[in-house]
Amino acid sequence: MQQLPTGTVTFVFSDIEGSTRLLQALGNAYPSVLEQHGALLRESFAINNGVVVSTEGDSFFVVFSSPTDAILAAMGAQRALSQHEWDGETQVNVRMGLHSGDGILGGDNYVGIDVHRAARIMATAYGGQVLISDSTRSLVQNDLPTSVSLADLGEHKLKDLAKAEHIFQLVIEGLPSDFPAIKSLGNKPNNLPAQLTSFIARDQELARIKELFKQARCLSLTGPGGTGKTRLSLELAREVGDDFANGTFFVQLASVSDPNMIATTIAQTLHLPETPGATRSPLARLVEHVSGREMLLVLDNFEQLVAGGAIVSDLLKASPNLKVVITTRVPLHIQGEREYPVPPLALPDPNNLPDAAMLSQYESVALFIERAVTVRPDFKVTNQNAPAIAEICARLDGLPLAIELAAARVRVLTPEALLARLGTRLKLLVGGGTDIPQRQQTLRGAIEWSHDLLDEPERRVFRRFSVFVGGCRLEEAEAVCGSVDLGDLSIDVFEGLSSLVDKSLIKTDESDALDVRFFMLETIREYAVEKLTESDESNDVAKQHAIAYTEFAELASSNILGQHRRTWLDRLERDNDNLAAAHAWGLSNGGADLVLRLLVAVWRFWHMRGYLQEGKQRVDEAMAMDGANQQTALGARAKQAAGSVSHWQGDTTRQVTFYDQAIEIWRKLDDDIGLADALYDRSFPCMAEGQIESGRAYAEESFALAEKVGDRVAVANSQWALASLDAMDTRDLASAESRLLAAMRTFRDEDNAFMQMWILHSLGEMYLVQNKTDAAEIEFLKALKLATEAMDLSGILFQLDNLSASAKQRGDLERAIRLAATVSALKDSSGADLVTTSREMSGIDSVGRDALAADRLEEIWAEAEKWNLDDAIAYALSSE
Repeated sequence: MQQLPTGTVTFVFSDIEGSTRLLQALGNAYPSVLEQHGALLRESFAINNGVVVSTEGDSFFVVFSSPTDAILAAMGAQRALSQHEWDGETQVNVRMGLHSGDGILGGDNYVGIDVHRAARIMATAYGGQVLISDSTRSLVQNDLPTSVSLADLGEHKLKDLAKAEHIFQLVIEGLPSDFPAIKSLGNKPNNLPAQLTSFIARDQELARIKELFKQARCLSLTGPGGTGKTRLSLELAREVGDDFANGTFFVQLASVSDPNMIATTIAQTLHLPETPGATRSPLARLVEHVSGREMLLVLDNFEQLVAGGAIVSDLLKASPNLKVVITTRVPLHIQGEREYPVPPLALPDPNNLPDAAMLSQYESVALFIERAVTVRPDFKVTNQNAPAIAEICARLDGLPLAIELAAARVRVLTPEALLARLGTRLKLLVGGGTDIPQRQQTLRGAIEWSHDLLDEPERRVFRRFSVFVGGCRLEEAEAVCGSVDLGDLSIDVFEGLSSLVDKSLIKTDESDALDVRFFMLETIREYAVEKLTESDESNDVAKQHAIAYTEFAELASSNILGQHRRTWLDRLERDNDNLAAAHAWGLSNGGADLVLRLLVAVWRFWHMRGYLQEGKQRVDEAMAMDGANQQTALGARAKQAAGSVSHWQGDTTRQVTFYDQAIEIWRKLDDDIGLADALYDRSFPCMAEGQIESGRAYAEESFALAEKVGDRVAVANSQWALASLDAMDTRDLASAESRLLAAMRTFRDEDNAFMQMWILHSLGEMYLVQNKTDAAEIEFLKALKLATEAMDLSGILFQLDNLSASAKQRGDLERAIRLAATVSALKDSSGADLVTTSREMSGIDSVGRDALAADRLEEIWAEAEKWNLDDAIAYALSSE
């Protein structure tokens, strides 16, 4: 794209009038017509030195350094369109709007009010009409082309803009010039307040509520404070206002606390005269006034007046041509109401950012930039500050009010400095304009407004719920918020949560229909945490939370090896932050037993889902506690868990230390089954160190104890260990295979899919040693499928690594290298250092260089390194 000019420029917007109708009429011929239209416009813009900033569908946004060039381009385009020979009866009518102002860049696009003014001018025009602003007129009036003149259309109020615009029409010689009155505001009665800042387009939301508005006579826009409900309602009113012959009226109810005053406030807004001595109620007068009228009422901030919802029903019944839009944090629950929960602004993923130029395409970032430019005109998004801006928007949950307040701080803080201070959002985000309601001048005020409307039982649920990090399921919410140890809640937990959802203070996540979660936006949760801290139940709530998640983790651990393991692993992953909070409470409050129970329950989740680094930190913290070295069954199991984390990280020294400590405790306790399990674990570092005989001694003792107590799973575990040692020795592979198949039968009977995967892994490795490549790959692919079913990250990487080795043995070097490369790239995300990045990577490399050109080998490796996990799995399974 050409370099965008700055300074004083002229913006041109255009689109096809009635493009949707044209599309429906032309069907498959429409793309050709659209292409012809675009070619004609581009040619005229290019001839006259215009730079196309962007296009979308049938619309163009073009900028010119010279206003005269912009006029010539618009004239040329309209002439070309009128003279073009369209197929059949096709008629393409394009409307255009021109405005001259400051060309302020934000990334690869323009920002500032002048861009919006040009777009609004275009929106008032008809197809074939070219409208220009007074600023453009003043620049070109002495330099107009001979074949054009200006028609003065007077001042017009444009939607979303505070200042009225004096608009002129280009009268182009030989082209139609007789058009209806332009489609500006003010042609029908309204009191919609002028907006001093531009509306950041929320196209999807606006389109959705327009559809709902067509279907319902009462539309309630709901959401917590700061989501932009009022602004969205005003934009909707401006969009549909022409449909109401008797006007569109905005009624502010924030200062009204008595439902009996609703009718009076609406009547005052409509300037209904009061008759002296009249006995009729305000509602009766209002009903009489709206009866039969085509009117739209926007009732703003209704949440404190929901008890007066019947008044809205009475008005709707009185006039079939009346429609009502309501902004509220609580739906009215009246007949015929349609609710639309206003979502936060679209957010970028701070961990997967586009380049700085594309970042402004996200609504939240666009709002931040727009508002930042108003306080600091030289503000720009750069590659350096883009990550901070994205993180700010994400940390503020995409709430428009919060983002606007944050952007105002750019006057004195860089985005990076602002981000560093966002740990205390409620203290930092103050300073809204003094001409807006007090509750919207700070983020705290917006949230406090909702909190003050709650009754005391609801406030207890609200503050207790803040203990959950990232939300929770209903079961945990009931266990914590409704715990009898915390005293009488005076409300059913589910009813309390439902009420808070109704009041937009809690949201629900229904992405998993069987595991619906409740959660708070973090900006709201910060306020709720403050309220919990101020109460006398803060530590007791945290204790109940820790107990609830310890019990949840123990339940999950008993289910993560079977056929439903994916469900339970997913649940653990969604609640990992809650598990961490429970662990932290135990550390801070001397809860060694609770911390050890968590360690025992969660360690396998850490290795299966790639949280081993986090797991190691928790192991270190747990083992440093007083009471961590207790000579109990719990103490022994915790040592085994700690050793297993070390095992998966390839730390043999720590692994041996922890396992030996566990064995010592089990021997003291004279617990055969616990000892059998610990001895089984102890055989693994021997395998890693090639100490086959030592490993066999541990595994054989484990086997004997397991048989003695009759524990089938422990027997099967030790059979697998013995088979793995036999396979390493390679002298008795038949015995190894027999042991593996016997263990497989047990694990199938016990619904232990996790160990079935590792049996298949071992069978494949054994076949690979015997050069039975086809048989090995069959087992590895079966194992990969089982690992993928659970999204067991370490298991998946092991099988990809195995398949790389089998591909090399087969002589398929390209496949071997691709699989090795993807394991290498993804290995760090698992934290499992046991994954060897193809156990014979150096061999693949050397053989590959003999069979493939060096540059081709590097090219293959580089391509595969870019794959994500799904890509790698799909490629591995493609060999079937």
